[in-house]
Amino acid sequence: MRKLILLLAALLAATVGLVPFAGGAQALEAATVVGNASSMWQTNGTVWTLAYSKGVVYASGDFTSVRPPGAAAGTGEVARNHLAAFNSSTGELLPFNHDLSAKAYMMVPSADGGTLYLGGDFATVDGVSRSRAAAINLTTNTLSSWNPRVNGNVRGIALRGSTVYLGGSFSAINGQARQNLGAVSATGAGATLPWAPTADLTVYRLAVTPDGSRVIAGGYFSNLNGTARRGTGALDPDSGATLPWGSAGTFLPPHSGGCTSDIKDIRVDANNVYFAAEGTGGGCFDGTFAARQSDGALVWTNTCLGATQSVEIIGSFLYKGSHAHDCSSVGAFGEQPQSGRRHLLVEKLSDGSLGPWYPNTSGNPLGPRAFATDGTQLFVGGDFLNVNSKAQQGLTRFGGPPDLTKPRQPKAPAAVSTTAGQVRVNWQAVTDDDDETLVYRVFRDGSATPLFTSAPTRSTFWILPSLSFTDTGLTPGSTHSYKVDAKEANGSNASVKSAATSVTVAATDANYPTTVVSDKPFQYLRLDEASGTTAADSSGNGRTGEYRGSIAYGQAGAIGGDANTAVRLGGTAPNDGYVTQQSTTAVTNPKSLSVELWFKTATTTGGKLIGFGNLRTGTSGNYDRHLYMADDGRLVFGAWTGSASVVSSAAGYNDNAWHHVVGTLGGSGMALYVDGAKVDSNSNNIAQAYNGYWRIGGDNLAGWPNRPSSDYFKGTVDEAAVYPTELTASQVAEHFSHNHA
Repeated sequence: MRKLILLLAALLAATVGLVPFAGGAQALEAATVVGNASSMWQTNGTVWTLAYSKGVVYASGDFTSVRPPGAAAGTGEVARNHLAAFNSSTGELLPFNHDLSAKAYMMVPSADGGTLYLGGDFATVDGVSRSRAAAINLTTNTLSSWNPRVNGNVRGIALRGSTVYLGGSFSAINGQARQNLGAVSATGAGATLPWAPTADLTVYRLAVTPDGSRVIAGGYFSNLNGTARRGTGALDPDSGATLPWGSAGTFLPPHSGGCTSDIKDIRVDANNVYFAAEGTGGGCFDGTFAARQSDGALVWTNTCLGATQSVEIIGSFLYKGSHAHDCSSVGAFGEQPQSGRRHLLVEKLSDGSLGPWYPNTSGNPLGPRAFATDGTQLFVGGDFLNVNSKAQQGLTRFGGPPDLTKPRQPKAPAAVSTTAGQVRVNWQAVTDDDDETLVYRVFRDGSATPLFTSAPTRSTFWILPSLSFTDTGLTPGSTHSYKVDAKEANGSNASVKSAATSVTVAATDANYPTTVVSDKPFQYLRLDEASGTTAADSSGNGRTGEYRGSIAYGQAGAIGGDANTAVRLGGTAPNDGYVTQQSTTAVTNPKSLSVELWFKTATTTGGKLIGFGNLRTGTSGNYDRHLYMADDGRLVFGAWTGSASVVSSAAGYNDNAWHHVVGTLGGSGMALYVDGAKVDSNSNNIAQAYNGYWRIGGDNLAGWPNRPSSDYFKGTVDEAAVYPTELTASQVAEHFSHNHA
C-alpha cells in the first residue's frame, strides 16, 4: 500500500461539486513507515534511550520490569533493571539481562555490532563499579573491562574508529580535567585521550559526520572553547579545535529568564545535520532545524511549538518526537488543547515541512523521548501510556508491513433534494494516519458497487474538506438511501461505510429560503423586518441580529417573486447602518465557515458586507473572515494568518444590480463565489484565533488590501447567512439558481 505515491490532479466530474486536492497536482512522494504500531513488549517506566544493532533493539530508562504487549501494568512482569533488549522483528523480550543502578541517557553500538557503549547516571553495572560509562560485549553478553571514570552524568556518545567521544555535565574523566566534553579509547579500560574541547554548560548529544571530519555537539551551552556557539557547534575530531560554524551557531536564542532553548537530539546524513530543540518559556523555539555539515549554514527551520525530544532519519523523512501543540507558523495546525497535542510527526528532509504521518502517543507528560531505527522501522521510547489510543507503555515500534491503518469511518452524509429529480449528497472528509490522499465512494440503496468515486482529496486532522455529489435523473417521490466510505487513493485500505441517510426525491425545485435552511446555517437573517431593532433568525437556532444606526426598512428584496423585503444601510459614518449579533455571548473562533448574502449598490466608497470581529459594536481590534467591497466595486474575502490572505474578484459589482456572494474557508482553502460561480481561491485554511461576533454592513478594515474609503457599506443587503462548514461549489450554484420564492 505505502509505495511511492503519485498524487493526481483533481479532475471534477461534471455533475459534482467536489473539493479537489488542495494545491493541485503533486510530485512523486516517498512513503513513510505505516501508521499502525506493531507488537512490542512494554516497560513499567520511562525509556530514555534506544539503540539498534543486528536485529536487536536495546532500551534503557527508569524501568525495573517489562511485560508483554497488551498486558496491563503489573501483569506478566519480567525483571529488567534499567536495561533490556528485544527482537526488532517481533518485539519479543530477549534473554539479554544486565542490571544498571540507574538509567543510561545514551547507548551506541560499535560499527561491527560487537560492543554496546552506555553513558548515563549509573554507578554500577551488574553490581560492578562503572562510573557513568560502561560497555557490554554483545558477542559474549558480558560486561566489558572498558571502564572510563566520569565524575558527572554522560548524555552524549559518538564513535569514530577507536575513539569514543563523550559529552555531558562533568569536569573530569579518569581524574583528568575535562569540561563537559572529552574522549577515551574504545578499547582496553578506556584511557583518556588528549581531545579536550570545553563547553560552558551541558552537552546533550554528539554526532560524527559520515566522512569523519567533524564532531557535532548539541546541548545547553553558549560557548565551545570560549567561542560563542549557542547550543550547536562543530569540533575537529583530532585536535578538538572549534571549527567554522555559520548561522546554526547563533540560531537558538540566548539564555534569558523568559526563554531558554537547548538541543536534545542530533542526526546526520550525507550532507546535513538535523537538530531537535526543547524550549522553555512561552513561544521559545521548540522545533527542528537542519544545517550544512560543511559550514553550519542553516538549510531550513521548522518552528512548531512543543518541546522536541528526539529525531530519526528513515528514507527521505525526519521523524520527530515532541508534544507539538501549534504548527501554524509552518502552515499546519494551530494551537491544540492538551488532549490534542501531537507526539509523533514526520518532516521532509528537503525542507522541514510536515509529511503524511499522524499516529500519536499519550503525553505523560511529554510522550516520546527516544528513537532508533533499523533502516525501515521506527522504534519509539518515552513516558507514554498508550499508542494510537491503545494501552502500550514506554516502548513501541512502527514499520510493517502489513499496513493495517485504514481511513476513519465518515459520518453519515447529509442528503437533500431541493432540485426536482436530484439528490445532493454532502459529507466531510476523514483522516488516515499514514495517507493524506483519499478518495470517497458514494453507495446508493445498499449497493456494493459505488455510484460515484471522488477525485483524490487531501485531508489531515486539521484539514477536513467538505465534499458533495449530485445524483441526477431520479424519479420524483422515490426514496433513496446513501452511504459513504473513504479509501486510500494509492492503496487498497478502505474505511467502514458511514451510516445511511435517506431522502425523498423532490418533484419541484425548492425556493431560496428552503434551499438555504437545508444546508444548516449557523445563522440566517432574511432582513425583511418593517421596523424595530431585532432581525429574526430563520436558521431555527435563535441567533437573532440587532439593527443599529441608519437602516431603511422595506426595500425590494433579491429573491424573485418573494414578498420578503430587504434593508438599505447608510454607510456614511462609523456605526451608521449595520446589523450585529443580538446576543452578547461571543462566538468561539470559527475555523470552518461560509458567509453568504445578496447585495445591490452603486457606491464608490466600498465597505464591509459581512465579517467577524472581536467587538459586537464599535470598532473591532481583531477582524477577519470578512467580505468587503473596494471603491471600484471589486469584492474581497479575507482571513488573517499573521498577514492578510485574500481572494478577490477581477470585476466590479457596484452596478446597482442584485448580486449573490459567498466566501468559504476551511479544509479546502479559501474561495470566493459571485452569482453562483467561483471567481478566485487559494490554499489557506486558517484564520486568526479569537472569539467574536458576526456583523453585516460594517466594521474595521484597517490594514487590509484595497481598503475602501469607508469601512461601512452603503447599499441594500438581503438574505445574509453564516454556515459552520464550507459550502461546496455545487451548493453555492444551487443557492444562486434557486433565486425564487
